[in-house]
Amino acid sequence: MERTLTSEAALSLKSLVKMFDTTMVVRELSLDVEEGELLALLGPSGCGKSTTLRMIAGLERPSFGRILSRGRDITDLPPHQRDFGLVFQNYALFPHLTVLENVAYGLRRRRMDNILERARNALDLVQLSAFEGRFPNQLSGGQQQRVALARAVVVEPSALLLDEPLSNLDVRLRTELRAELNELRRRMGWTSIFVTHDQLEALSMADRIAVMNNGVVEQIGTPTELFERPRNSFVATFVGDTNILRGKVVDQHMLLDDAVAIRLPVGASASGDAVLSVRPDKVSIAVSADIVGGIRGHIINMLYSGSYTRLVVELPTKRRILADVSLIGTSSLGVGDAVIVHWNHSDAVILES
Repeated sequence: MERTLTSEAALSLKSLVKMFDTTMVVRELSLDVEEGELLALLGPSGCGKSTTLRMIAGLERPSFGRILSRGRDITDLPPHQRDFGLVFQNYALFPHLTVLENVAYGLRRRRMDNILERARNALDLVQLSAFEGRFPNQLSGGQQQRVALARAVVVEPSALLLDEPLSNLDVRLRTELRAELNELRRRMGWTSIFVTHDQLEALSMADRIAVMNNGVVEQIGTPTELFERPRNSFVATFVGDTNILRGKVVDQHMLLDDAVAIRLPVGASASGDAVLSVRPDKVSIAVSADIVGGIRGHIINMLYSGSYTRLVVELPTKRRILADVSLIGTSSLGVGDAVIVHWNHSDAVILES
């Protein structure tokens, strides 16, 4: 299943628009997917991510725009001529066919050689060789999803399209399959597009993430770029939890609630009204009044999360700040305690309005 590298992007979307009646659900969307890359389309329900994937697969036709596969225009081709493997949320296995017959189905439709050998190799790839004679209703959800993956990759597609394939699984199984799928696709070099609304899934699996909202891409970048340097408040709050602080900029400080001065990151060029993001894990808690630049408040809630405790600190202005701190750091604290919240000003990010 080796891939031949080309100078063209594996997949290119050019100003895609999709309208249902008078409603525009995808708006002028353009992006490239490189060979061997996994791009996650991440966003809330109704943002247009699944519609985008369906247009790539040929299941929906764009209202405007073009779709290119390695430089070849495939916009008007039917799904079976696009050379893509599809893995759906509901598995879509044939209940009357055995596991082996399900995996071999696409090979038979394409009249390919060595059908059984290829199908068995694909089952071996997903560690289901011992289950080839079973029917889908005799398998667990995780096993059914592995069969769906084997059926998609057995035809050696140019790209793998996955539409929330793990969302029907319980948390533990989803975590296991996420790791297995990620390891497998990296080893095999599969070019993949993965639709999900699960931020952890996108952060842990994707090479790049396109965050979608209302049919547009708000920001595209690596998981680290999106988490550490979100462009706006939508990306900051959707890709992980964060504290969003709004205020007026005065002399390299932001005046919060007309009462608290917060130092801005070095080099920040904000003026007038500004929006600041700081992740809860960057916020520290102190009880000493000697902390320079700290903000006084009191703890109104403590949420145990295993490796850390989330503190909810309320300021005198009634604004709340989230802080994720180690268990050692919270052993002597309790609800109602007066504390000081502070962070390194370089850990804060100025967001676009």
